[in-house]
Amino acid sequence: MKTLIFSESNQTPVTLKQIPRSQYMGGPVCSAPLDNKSRYAFFKLLRKKSRTSKPAHIGHSTHNFSAAAWLSFDHEIHCSLKLLITYEDALGEQHALVDTTDARGTRSVMLSGQVTLEVQGDLESLKVECLGLPADTRCWVDDVHFQKKESTTPQAHSA
Repeated sequence: MKTLIFSESNQTPVTLKQIPRSQYMGGPVCSAPLDNKSRYAFFKLLRKKSRTSKPAHIGHSTHNFSAAAWLSFDHEIHCSLKLLITYEDALGEQHALVDTTDARGTRSVMLSGQVTLEVQGDLESLKVECLGLPADTRCWVDDVHFQKKESTTPQAHSA
């Protein structure tokens, strides 16, 4: 299904997709979602209250992602487009550049690449955005791909 988006200004990022937390945060996974017993056990596990509350992660972590977006337009565009990952951590809203392209005389474009995010505290939200769409341009989001590659949290060193 294509999503129609409008750009108000070429200096304002346009959200292409809000990434669900399950795609970038660890957690339990249902081994057999079509099996009723397995699904019931999984939901029971999710509802289970933890005896010790886990404190929020206040350190530094590194997350690697790949992202791609396929966009089409109602007319030929002549501009520079940027694919961004926008995320929120303890420092507030951050932007990371994934790809940039010079879209001259085209009606469709693909932007893709890999990005490393240096996160302070917890990774609260994540979305894929496009910057540089001409004002009042109709743009259809044909597809957005987002995949977590790896994440690392530095271990505490003992002296």
